[in-house]
Amino acid sequence: AVEVEGVASFYTMYNLGKRGRRHLEVCTCLTCAVLGANEVLHRLEEKLGIKVGQTTPDGEFSLAEVECLNWCEAGTVVQVGNRYYGNVTPDNVDELVEQILADKDNTGLQQANTLVRVHLQRKARTDTSNGAGGCSAGG
Repeated sequence: AVEVEGVASFYTMYNLGKRGRRHLEVCTCLTCAVLGANEVLHRLEEKLGIKVGQTTPDGEFSLAEVECLNWCEAGTVVQVGNRYYGNVTPDNVDELVEQILADKDNTGLQQANTLVRVHLQRKARTDTSNGAGGCSAGG
């Protein structure tokens, strides 16, 4: 039983509890973490009135922390169904939730042949460019 739970809790496509119609998965890997993923998670918890791993009482939203969603240049990234929302910050969480509610196509299961990326507007971002199109490692 422990081995089954270990596998089921590791992979994000398996859920140990009831998911909401709109299941928000927030990337908290290194790049997104540096860009404020934990603050985004806390703001989403406040906005939705739930904690990570929970579902809203109306069954509309559930919230999860996940590993890399493979869109690092747009961190912090939130996935809902087959939609990826990039450049999410604590300041635009309200806009994110409004967009998710307005989008009728992001409530079902992920489809292998469909991927949509949505950039949210970021008010300010630290420039880490080294002038050569990459990032500076410092030092």
